[in-house]
Amino acid sequence: SAAKLQQDLDAAIARGDKSFDIPHGEYDFGSSDFMIRNAQNMHIRGEVTNAPFNGTSSPRPTLWFTIGHGVMVVNCIDTKVEKLTIDYEPPCFSQGVINKITVNPPQLDITVDEGFPLPDSSITPSFNAHVIKAIYWNVTTKLMLRPQKNDFFNSSVHLGGRKYRISLKDGWVPKNNHNVGPGTVLTLSPRKGLTYSVRNCTRLVTRNVFAHGAGNMLYYEGNGMGGNHYDRVYAIRRPNASPFHYMVASADGFHSNNVRNGPTYENSKLEHIGDDFLNIHNKLLPIIQIDASNDTLILGINDMGLDTHIYPGTLLKFFSPHEKEVANSTAKSIHRTYSPSLLKLARDTANRYWKEYHIELAHASWAWKNVAVYIVQLQDKVPSTVKPLDVVEVECGRNSMVRNNVFNNTYASLAKLKASNSQLHNNYYEAPCQGGILLLPQISWMEGNFGLHNISIYNNTLCDCKPYTKIVVDPHSKDITLRGNKDICTPPPSQTNSVTHNSGPAPSVSSARVLVPSVVMLALLVALC
Repeated sequence: SAAKLQQDLDAAIARGDKSFDIPHGEYDFGSSDFMIRNAQNMHIRGEVTNAPFNGTSSPRPTLWFTIGHGVMVVNCIDTKVEKLTIDYEPPCFSQGVINKITVNPPQLDITVDEGFPLPDSSITPSFNAHVIKAIYWNVTTKLMLRPQKNDFFNSSVHLGGRKYRISLKDGWVPKNNHNVGPGTVLTLSPRKGLTYSVRNCTRLVTRNVFAHGAGNMLYYEGNGMGGNHYDRVYAIRRPNASPFHYMVASADGFHSNNVRNGPTYENSKLEHIGDDFLNIHNKLLPIIQIDASNDTLILGINDMGLDTHIYPGTLLKFFSPHEKEVANSTAKSIHRTYSPSLLKLARDTANRYWKEYHIELAHASWAWKNVAVYIVQLQDKVPSTVKPLDVVEVECGRNSMVRNNVFNNTYASLAKLKASNSQLHNNYYEAPCQGGILLLPQISWMEGNFGLHNISIYNNTLCDCKPYTKIVVDPHSKDITLRGNKDICTPPPSQTNSVTHNSGPAPSVSSARVLVPSVVMLALLVALC
């Protein structure tokens, strides 16, 4: 059982065992997480059988969850995790066919497919989430329709049986994309939880992991010294699912946030992702108050679980919200405060940015309610050029490597690489709905490196990506090298390729059609051999 597996792993870690085998089988964790906590120099691996995946049984151990839960890897050092399948029942999103569209007000009448959650918060608790994204799909290609722009679920009315009237917050897509109509497939995906979460780990290796669903970000890492390695990790549709599952992840496929040393992410595949394929960045820390008499800064951060990566002796760079570097200084000490007045001030950060700069912080209505506040004393006087609402940048995510991957069909960007000394090499991208490869910070998300430098983007293939083939480079960055990147427009027709579940070989793309030209696929296969 799942409970016994958790108990056995906890005991093995407590004993200091160097290996732990997960017997082949299915483990139903339901509304609990599978915790891998405090492992050091340990190899955790699933038992693999030779039986092919038949739609109900994986050749690797399968860990089943409900939305909001998953595998949590916490405080681990020099540990390997491999040969697992992660899946969700029921699926993390609602899915159905549009019967009727009303443009004003923006409403969709749909019939929800059997086996999928009903978009009704009184029945499906996840539909109380702050963000529930609406995505439209082509029933022939099984890809997201283009163009799409952020459309979000607002409410629903039950029309009887599995029929619902969905009200949207904006309705941009049905207003502007004439390909959307009766017969179009709609998915509604609440954002809740993480599927494979790595927190405060150092040199963790994750290999041969398959995930068939995610209620939010799928592969996520945050905090810690990092230098983690992800090899042959997949986000793909559940094979032979009936009815067919259009979406895999509700948010980013791979997300690295505030990790001191960036990840290596290679030989992997992400498909049908509800936000960015990949986002690697640090966290910008806004200054909410300055106490010049004590040489201190008061910093706010909108996620209480994130580390500041500020220690005595840390070099701090200060930037205005418009990316102008205003000063440098060095930290003398840092401590967290629970002062009610400062917490209240931190929660008002989004309002202050809008009033002062007309900068709208992402999810301002709720994301800045969950805050932490730190007091940082500097070794010298607070520079006179620094003022409240400037941001402190501590460089994280450095030395990231992303290579030899296949990224197929995303709602948003091909890649957001916002960390210096990083490389994006030999990747294959197809069918984004909103953006290209972005090398720039995003103040609205408090993410990125304002002094972005030493980035190489080599030999990447962008297929069927128009009009989102642009590589956007921040004007304040330097030492950015672009070489050998190709836009091949439309994929040639060919025979079907699919991922083999037994051994997890080189990634391939959608079974609906071949999206990787033979030369590109050969290069990926050679790289993996």
